[in-house]
Amino acid sequence: MLGVAAIAALPMIRGYYFYGTGDPMTHLGWVKQILWGTLNMDEFFYPGLHLLAAEISKISGLTPRHSLNLTAWLFTPIWLVFCPLLVRELTNSNEGLYIGGVAALILTPLNPINVRLVPLPSAQMVFFLTVVLYLYFRFFTDTLGDDTAAKITLGTVLTSVVFYHPQQAINAIVLLGLLIVIAKIVDSESETIETRPLTTVIAVGVLLVAWITSKETFHEVFQNLTLGLIATIQGIISGVPQGSAGAGSASRLESARALGYNIPLLGLKFIGKTLVAGAAALLLAVSELRNKRISLPVRLLVASSAMLLFGGAFAGIGMINQVARYAGVFIAIGSIVGAVGLTKYINSNGAPTRRTIITILLCASIIISVPVMFQSPFVALYNRQVTESQYQGYETAFEYGNNDIEYVHLRSETRRFEAAIYGSRAATDIEIDWASNQGRVPDHFVNQSLPAYYDGARYISITDADRIREDDLYNGYRYAKSDFVYLGQATHRVVDTNGYQLYFLAENRSS
Repeated sequence: MLGVAAIAALPMIRGYYFYGTGDPMTHLGWVKQILWGTLNMDEFFYPGLHLLAAEISKISGLTPRHSLNLTAWLFTPIWLVFCPLLVRELTNSNEGLYIGGVAALILTPLNPINVRLVPLPSAQMVFFLTVVLYLYFRFFTDTLGDDTAAKITLGTVLTSVVFYHPQQAINAIVLLGLLIVIAKIVDSESETIETRPLTTVIAVGVLLVAWITSKETFHEVFQNLTLGLIATIQGIISGVPQGSAGAGSASRLESARALGYNIPLLGLKFIGKTLVAGAAALLLAVSELRNKRISLPVRLLVASSAMLLFGGAFAGIGMINQVARYAGVFIAIGSIVGAVGLTKYINSNGAPTRRTIITILLCASIIISVPVMFQSPFVALYNRQVTESQYQGYETAFEYGNNDIEYVHLRSETRRFEAAIYGSRAATDIEIDWASNQGRVPDHFVNQSLPAYYDGARYISITDADRIREDDLYNGYRYAKSDFVYLGQATHRVVDTNGYQLYFLAENRSS
């Protein structure tokens, strides 16, 4: 357990300046704004992780960068502790504690899209859901009695999820609600303890609705989701596709094929670690249903199927990132139920032999899982490290650059560094050419014809990570060595911090 927790902490142990490109940099900006006192908390949709990181920074003296990485990491040990505790509750045996502990080491919920070991509140809450489920099965599936303290504890923890990430709070409430409904259906003739936290779940649900409907972010997301679903339904009816469901993933797959990657092997690297637990969960469900038993693990697995419905709705409108969130929750629960199945398997006849087989399979799963805990060339993905020279390079560019000139980039998004440095949605004079390919320079620097493509002067941001990524990992698929040579000839380099270069493309006056 300590070994896996240490591996998850490698970016901090190795002294990374910051770990997590993209969304985590926006979260870093929010943490800074909380510390500066410039963030409007009335409009902040999910302040939990950021407030915790800010408090850790104040108490410990850590920089916001390091406190945010540390705060995100803390949820990995939470998963490693509560996953085996939950399995023990579901099996009522010490063997469940051991099997659940080993299964937790695999970190099955991780996926390369949206459940990663970086500061992402939605990802951290996938791990934290084990605490919610543990409290439910620990206090509401045993003997009847005074459960006031248990309800208060469950309500408090569930409320915290609302402020950490409302979407995952919805998932938690749906899971508990379905577990209560299933308990009522199965034991319809008597009041069962499983149904007693219903008032707590409803109360937190009311709080959740009040919280999200008071935020402008919710109305924007709800409107976009509704419009997307309408467009998808219209496309199905008319036979003319209106959305881009899966377009991004299809593009990535085509790129991977063009680079010579073995797609089935890549898929196996990601899902191989889940096969043992997934198969065990399926076999347990089939066995229980065949014997007309609907045990607690089976109820949990059935309740988690709601995540598939939610994920399917988002898949229909092409929001693959959202699908990955629901997949993370479903796989997390599937691995827990799978650990229950493995525990029952080794406790049946022929236990010594079966225990040996299960041990070998779980150890193999752990070995498979370690190389894919972080993004790396092993899985055709790039390291999410942000170096000090990159960060300082953007700081220099923003401080001394001409605010009338728009920025463009390759893969290191300028707007993310702007958010990390000045705060998310902070009022700055920095202009990004979002209208032209969302700020990204087209492939091969517009086939080495930059001046003809842009309607005015531009700043082009390049990091050393961009160069290494394009040359070593992607073999020049989008930007080759010759393209970078062309860039140096067609522009003027105005900033260079070893890890970051800013190029100035003069306005094309010949057109």
